[in-house]
Amino acid sequence: MHNGLLFLVILSAHLAGDFYFQTTALADKKEKNYSSLLLHSLIYMVFVVLVFLVFETPWWFLLIAAASHWLIDSGKWLLRQTKLPKTRLFILDQLLHLITLLLLTMLTPELEIRPWLSFLPETLWAWLALLLLILRPVNVSVDILFSKYATAAKEESKRQNIDEDLKRRDAGQIATSELSEHHSDNLKEPLEVEGAGAWVGALERIITVLFAFMGQFAAMGLLMAAKSMARYDKISKGPAFAEYYLIGTLFSILSAIVAYLFVFKIVFPVSAVIPPTPIILITPTPIP
Repeated sequence: MHNGLLFLVILSAHLAGDFYFQTTALADKKEKNYSSLLLHSLIYMVFVVLVFLVFETPWWFLLIAAASHWLIDSGKWLLRQTKLPKTRLFILDQLLHLITLLLLTMLTPELEIRPWLSFLPETLWAWLALLLLILRPVNVSVDILFSKYATAAKEESKRQNIDEDLKRRDAGQIATSELSEHHSDNLKEPLEVEGAGAWVGALERIITVLFAFMGQFAAMGLLMAAKSMARYDKISKGPAFAEYYLIGTLFSILSAIVAYLFVFKIVFPVSAVIPPTPIILITPTPIP
């Protein structure tokens, strides 16, 4: 791809400014206050300028990259006032950012990495972009795109906790006077350790891209099986949780595979370091 390495570096800058250095509080504020959007645009511009330290980019390249982000976010801010669904705005926003950066790098003359960074392997920049792409952005995407399934799973878990309390009361294990207090606790207490699911998903995607890089696609099935075994109890007891778990897991693995193929097969092609392992099917021999 023309200027493939430049695209990966500017993509890394975009991901850093739009996801990793944009807090949840700032993201919520900029939907209501335009001043918060301007603050986000300034933070984003800092990361765009850092690209100049890696490539000898012309001034107009940096200006267009920063200004286009501000314009797209401003358009999103205006559309947000019309009460359009958050999922559609998120998808449209990220697609426009990606297409803009892609066109910008394609129309820019071929650029080389600055000499003082030439000792670094080029694959390092590709891995940096890939890791930035599959971690926090995917977690944010899952939260936005599948929020209704997450809400349904949480409500189902609360109902199950209340049903358990009622069974314990009927069995004489809990007093009726304590029942309302237990119900209140079930509604307030978190269902799991905060952030644990995000960490599991992040590790899952890292392992997935490592398997893909080594050509061991069959091993991804073992990863899904191990994760399903850990969640078997909740999956078997809660249909809503099972649906949310399945959608989230498939989206997580699919996003990791697509990101890997995009970075290492389209933008910066490399071959697998280990030949793929063939899948051997063993047919049992019938006993005479």
